Formats: sequence, C-alpha cells, structure tokens
Amino acid sequence: GVYNNYGIDDSNKSQIIIVSQVSAGAPASLKLFGYGPVKQDGIVNNRIDFAAHRSSSSGQTIAKIETVLRGTGTDEDDSADLVFSTAYQTHRIGIPTVTERLRIGMLGQIGIGGENYGAAGQVLKSKGDSSPPEWGDAPSGLPDQSGNSGKVLITDGSNASWSSDTVSYTHLTL
Repeated sequence: GVYNNYGIDDSNKSQIIIVSQVSAGAPASLKLFGYGPVKQDGIVNNRIDFAAHRSSSSGQTIAKIETVLRGTGTDEDDSADLVFSTAYQTHRIGIPTVTERLRIGMLGQIGIGGENYGAAGQVLKSKGDSSPPEWGDAPSGLPDQSGNSGKVLITDGSNASWSSDTVSYTHLTL
C-alpha cells in the first residue's frame, strides 16, 4: 500500500512503485541518490533500468537512463551527463546488447551514439528510415551574402551566384 505518500504495491503489477504529492501544488518526485562521495570522472552514479520479461529470463534490461558524473565530485564541481540507452536484438538469441543512443552533456550539448557532439558549424543529418542521424557539414545553399548588398542572386539551374547586372523578365507565368 501507500503510506506517507510513497510505497511499494505488489497487488497492482502495473503500478509497483507509487510516489504521490505531499501537498497540493507540490510535484511528486522520485529522487535517486547515488552512494558517494565519488570523486572520479565518468562514473555512473544513478540508473533506471527498463526490463522485459521472456519466459526464459527474470527480466533482461532493454533500455536504461543513467547519470554519469563529470568532474571530481567536489562541492564546486557537481556536474553530470544524462545518458539514454536502448537494446536492439534481431534474432532473439542471447541477451540483447544495451547501447548508448543519446547523451545530454553537462553543458547542454547533444551527443548521438555516445559522446559525439560534432564540431563547430556541423548539423545533424538524417541517414534515412531506421538509421540514427549523424553529424555532418551543413549542405551548401546560398552563396555567402557578406559584401553583396544591392546585388541579385542568379542561377543557371545548377549553380547560384550574386550579380550586379540588371535582371529583366520578358515572360512571366503565374
């Protein structure tokens, strides 16, 4: 049952852990507190595992969310990355491998497939259906606009450039 606004309930398998509000307007929260102090960069401090049950197992982890400590763990250096991992298994043989898919770094940077934050000026590019995006250079589009005030953009259908020439239209179809 639920006592003092929290509890473990084995009578309802869809809601095993229950956390409720302490008072109106105060959010219910679940706080994971890792054993510490840990003063080593890169240590997983907290984890939430999501498990699936197969008839031959007691629940294999198929996804997880972790906090990874950054810095030395001193009072001046409490930083962490938030890591999301999922499993993918194609042939249902053995235990699925749980792999890091997304990381939010301590400074707000986004890593795809690990601590892969790309380089300055890069953008995320799609690799198509069922494939993770990857970092790459931005596609070329308009030519540099700097120093081209008063000029017009012309194209031959394949390439674009800035021109000081007067452009006239002899035929306009709407």
